[in-house]
Amino acid sequence: MWQNAYSPKNGSFLKILAFTLALLCTACLQQKEEELPPPSSGEAPLPLDPSRVCTVDTFRQNPDHQFLKKVDILFVMDTSGSMSDDWARVANNVVELVKEIPADTDIRYAVVLGHVGKWRGKLFYTKKNARSDRPAVLSNQDMTTQEIAVELHKRFTDARSVSDEGSGEAVFHSLYYAVTEKAAENQALGFFRSDAALSILFMSDEHEIGSYFPSPQAPGLPDRCDEAYEEGIRHEYYTKRGITIDTLLKELKALKGDMPVRASAFVNITKEDLFKRNSKNASCLYDSLGYGYFDIVARTKGIQFSIQENRAEGMMKVGECVRDSLQLVHDFKLSWPAEEIDPATIQASVDGMLVAHSYSAVTNEVHMDYAGAANSAIEISYCKPELPKEWTLIGFGGQAAKNSVSLRWNTPEVATKGKVLWGAAPDALVNESKEEADFTTDHVVTVDGLEADRVYYFQAVSRDDRGAEKRSIVVDIRTLSDVATDTDTDTSTDTNTDTNTDTGTGTDTGTDTGTDTGTDTSTDTDTSPNTDWQVLGFDGTTSSTTATLIWQTPGAATKATLKMGVNASDLTVLTLAVGDMSESHIVTVSGLTPNTTYFFQVVAVDQAGREVESVVISKRTKAE
Repeated sequence: MWQNAYSPKNGSFLKILAFTLALLCTACLQQKEEELPPPSSGEAPLPLDPSRVCTVDTFRQNPDHQFLKKVDILFVMDTSGSMSDDWARVANNVVELVKEIPADTDIRYAVVLGHVGKWRGKLFYTKKNARSDRPAVLSNQDMTTQEIAVELHKRFTDARSVSDEGSGEAVFHSLYYAVTEKAAENQALGFFRSDAALSILFMSDEHEIGSYFPSPQAPGLPDRCDEAYEEGIRHEYYTKRGITIDTLLKELKALKGDMPVRASAFVNITKEDLFKRNSKNASCLYDSLGYGYFDIVARTKGIQFSIQENRAEGMMKVGECVRDSLQLVHDFKLSWPAEEIDPATIQASVDGMLVAHSYSAVTNEVHMDYAGAANSAIEISYCKPELPKEWTLIGFGGQAAKNSVSLRWNTPEVATKGKVLWGAAPDALVNESKEEADFTTDHVVTVDGLEADRVYYFQAVSRDDRGAEKRSIVVDIRTLSDVATDTDTDTSTDTNTDTNTDTGTGTDTGTDTGTDTGTDTSTDTDTSPNTDWQVLGFDGTTSSTTATLIWQTPGAATKATLKMGVNASDLTVLTLAVGDMSESHIVTVSGLTPNTTYFFQVVAVDQAGREVESVVISKRTKAE
């Protein structure tokens, strides 16, 4: 934990707080820190769901204001030839950094080269200039600021004469090894102290060589001149070894624990920065924007400053950032593990007032730009994630037309988004409908562009708002054929009553009882009422004592009779009338015996009195 800073305690369930969002204060950015005003208050209480499992972690800022008295400052050098003057200006302006840090702070300085060879991860020094008792580390406890500046200037100068196959630009690579493979060696030399904050300073006129580089790097900028070389370094010394900004930050955290870590960078930030040293007419550039550095600065709450601007001002801002990391805690580690925290429920308050925050699941920490003052009380409340709700996909069926099929199904417990897979064979559902735009429990998807009088296979797919997906069984449905019109012409001469019954198929099933003396040239068309509807999607779910049944009769409003029994041939245990005329029905039968199989059938009746029976299905109640 933070030394003499704060300690977290588990709280009870969230207590109601009444305040609105605080005004953000950007610590460690490009403004000089002033005394920050407290956030404004309001009347909106924190949301509280009694069904959620929640807690409150409490912290307190150190009453002495500066809770840390030690800081290690590490310069990680891009040693490429174009950087010589830049590092000299950094050494010359160390005093601007130091004057921003409290005078009684124990400061140590060290240098790591951005190399992949001999000096990878090691604190750099040359024997001719180093102290015999502490060769790699400079300290303000036995050296003046001016002496430290002179010694840093020597090391920066000497570093540029050390050759390296990585061109001296693999700074994240070398830093990774400094805090992993070489960590114990570096600590033995007096650096990376366990009770000290860590401030890292990068400087480069290019991107970090192992980091992602967009192509093109920005609108209006030419490509890299040395892209192939740089990508080779990235592949060999980063990709193969699993070194990314994420793994680097993870190892920094593992080494430093609860101590503050800030990374700052002097880099090219804008196109204007690049063209201060390069021609706007260049076909390619060796310099680039500070990709990679932008990311690590943002994620450690450091500062980025243009390499083209006044170095004295930049060093002053780095000093302000160091001071801020010593004075107040801004990052708070939560007591529950990250996998047991729902980030959407996190609320942070300082002295009883809500403040803006960000949360990192990687470090399991809440960061607050405004973190109060000396002795401020910090409360961070949060809840466990809601368990995914169990749900089912039931009642999948379809209604065919000549060139389309309308598919229906339900997800009664949870609103989901659905789509339909379909094809000409059950194992070749190669076509897919567009997913529904809205979450719903009742789903209707129409598949168009089908051939008439052909069998197609369909499967429904639904997903909930957490991404969980369920699929129906595959059903086969035949599209309708063309509707036949009876144009049968009777050419007999008819002098008596024609009692033929025309079935609409061109076949007369009655008997002529007289002599035909005339010619019947009428065209007979079948105008009988439409009976083309079915009971579809008959399915159900059970509890230990209930069964909920669902079915549809697309295209016809119906009422129904639900039959139930304990075997498929005897559905007389229960007969339940469903009197509402509707195309969709849901009925719950209660009073059932646990762990028992029941059989169900629906007999649907339309407004014309025509009946259609469903298939018989079986459902087993759950055990108690």
